Amino acid sequence: MSPREVEAYQLFMIAEAGIGYVRLHAGPDAGPECLGAHRTVMTIEDAMALAPIPHELGLGRWCRCTYRPVSSAR
Repeated sequence: MSPREVEAYQLFMIAEAGIGYVRLHAGPDAGPECLGAHRTVMTIEDAMALAPIPHELGLGRWCRCTYRPVSSAR
């Protein structure tokens, strides 16, 4: 599996656990896409619709950004 497929699977597992929201946490090597959305809370559906992280940085490197489950949209 590619890093992006792994993250999409993790989103699926979060949804299967009954959690409806995630927060994007930008990693130390985040690109502009992740930095702009750092700490943004979104639905699982929105996270899957937006180009799922991680983003490729080049030369086979991927950012270390991640989605973390949250219990509500607050």
